[in-house]
Amino acid sequence: MKTIRQNAKIYIARNRDDSLYLFIDKKPIKHLSYYVSESYWICDNGVSYRCISDLMVELPKKMFPKIKWEDKEPTEIKMSVVDILKKN
Repeated sequence: MKTIRQNAKIYIARNRDDSLYLFIDKKPIKHLSYYVSESYWICDNGVSYRCISDLMVELPKKMFPKIKWEDKEPTEIKMSVVDILKKN
């Protein structure tokens, strides 16, 4: 797994299918599609339509209930990745 910098930016976003993801060091953008399974947040890295797996972590759906698919932007959080994963 990629080493995470101490001051890495962390974003959380919920996909249209209700799955919840933590994005590390890359601000995701919303990819819209007619199909639910093809509407999700992606990393705009210019290389791939999906984030590289070591830059995103799936979280339990029950975490961060205020984060919704309808949000215009991903939520930047001020917690460490370790603190977030300990909440699970």
